[in-house]
Amino acid sequence: MNCLQPLQIPVRNFGPIAHQLKHLLHTLDTPTISTLVESQRWSTLKTLAKQTNPNLLLQQLLDTSADADVTLGYFKWSEREFQLEEALALRDEMVGSGLEPNLVTYNAFLSGFSRKQMLNKARDLLDEISKQGLAPNVLTFNTLIDAFCKAGKMEEAVALHGHMLDKMVCPNVSTYNCLIGGFSREGNMEAASKLLDEMKDKGVKPDLVTYNIRMDALCKKGESRNAGKLLDEIFEMGLNPTHITYNTLMAGHCREGNLRAALNLRRRMEKKRKRLNVVTYNILIKGFCEKGKLEDANAFLNEMLEKGLVPNRTTYDIIKEGMMEKGFVPDIDGHLHNNSVTS
Repeated sequence: MNCLQPLQIPVRNFGPIAHQLKHLLHTLDTPTISTLVESQRWSTLKTLAKQTNPNLLLQQLLDTSADADVTLGYFKWSEREFQLEEALALRDEMVGSGLEPNLVTYNAFLSGFSRKQMLNKARDLLDEISKQGLAPNVLTFNTLIDAFCKAGKMEEAVALHGHMLDKMVCPNVSTYNCLIGGFSREGNMEAASKLLDEMKDKGVKPDLVTYNIRMDALCKKGESRNAGKLLDEIFEMGLNPTHITYNTLMAGHCREGNLRAALNLRRRMEKKRKRLNVVTYNILIKGFCEKGKLEDANAFLNEMLEKGLVPNRTTYDIIKEGMMEKGFVPDIDGHLHNNSVTS
């Protein structure tokens, strides 16, 4: 097939954008597909693929011996956009045409298997990578380790960490964050602490995600005071706490009923010019409701509204359960009953 030969496919009704898309479909040759991939015009490519068939577009690239990077780029994109089963079919077509997947493609498959929690297939794919003469990289291992950690399979995750070291692949901060997060969710703080020590020994600096994970684990154990010390350490490390950091700690203080600490943290946020967001206000409103301080909770609600923040469904549930069901009618001027409430 000539590389300039357009792909013959039926054209469907495209509505308002019919003219442009029909033109693309009628001239859908390899250079056109390649241009869309190389320029990362994914939205256009997605529309075309949906109106035809992802396999047909790939077949066009394979039949015309298109550039391998373009073909693999299209494949990686299709794995993200479409169902994994379709991507597997695309892969079979690629292999059948003599175009072996590269490590980028394998990593894309690992990501797909991990999202689907097909962990055995993901682990088998790691073996296949080695059999193909490819060297798994840190992303390969991190994808697998993260999947096993999220599934609570820490023994397998640790084994992968060991395999990673055997392959002379250096763990990075993301590797450790996955493992520390996994052990923290299990409440195994001893194992998490050992990994922190290993990070230091290997010269891997913790990042904000590391601290957020540790802070969340301590707060859930009822150790918000110790979690607060991590905030000081974050600043000492030259890192900038995000709303996730502050909200995690504030939620911990409120769960423990330490409203004074929560308000002190609020002042600290404001001193650092970090504006409270809806999540922050939800935490404060709920915390004060649970302590029976409904007037104060109502004041936070009105403050949030005055700042132009839009209450979400969580806000509504907190007010309903924490105030209204207790016989307290908040002064909200109908804000929670209009269309500004988000889900």
